[in-house]
Amino acid sequence: MDEGAEVRSTFYSHRSEQANLHRFTFGMFRLQDLIGLFLAGVFYQYRVIFYYLVARFVPFLQDWADRSARKYMAYMASESDTDISELTADVGYNYWNMHLDRVATYLGLRKPQEPLDLGTFPRHPVLFFIGTKKDMKFYPERWLESLQQRSDHSEAVFLPAVHWVMVACREAFHSKMREFLTATKK
Repeated sequence: MDEGAEVRSTFYSHRSEQANLHRFTFGMFRLQDLIGLFLAGVFYQYRVIFYYLVARFVPFLQDWADRSARKYMAYMASESDTDISELTADVGYNYWNMHLDRVATYLGLRKPQEPLDLGTFPRHPVLFFIGTKKDMKFYPERWLESLQQRSDHSEAVFLPAVHWVMVACREAFHSKMREFLTATKK
């Protein structure tokens, strides 16, 4: 299996856990949270959400949405020799669901999630990669501390990258990923 296939299969196999992490990251919802979520989205997320929705609901524009998403995301690939030719408008999927969930919770259409026990959330080992050159941080510091204190091989790994740590720091990323998968193999 090539390195890219290993990462893709690992990333996409845990979509429900990923959704729970997004909910956890933003915490309980208040008006100031809604405003903060809106402002964070303005710079990046709403554009990829737009491409995702066009591709999903206007089938004859899907090719345009995919090309537009690739063009918009090209700046992230400038960290290395990344080939983004297979990237599609689906890059907006997680952002769409995260924003939809937050707004629905704020409007009372969904019940807020119960507080989480940081020492046990999620209930499986976590390998969390963090790009140290990224301007914004979408995780609470206490969650990182809780990862480091767990005894199940969970770990936060800091790498000198912006957004795509698996691209900018390919060797270090895959080495740590192999080590983690071996240590947590059942």
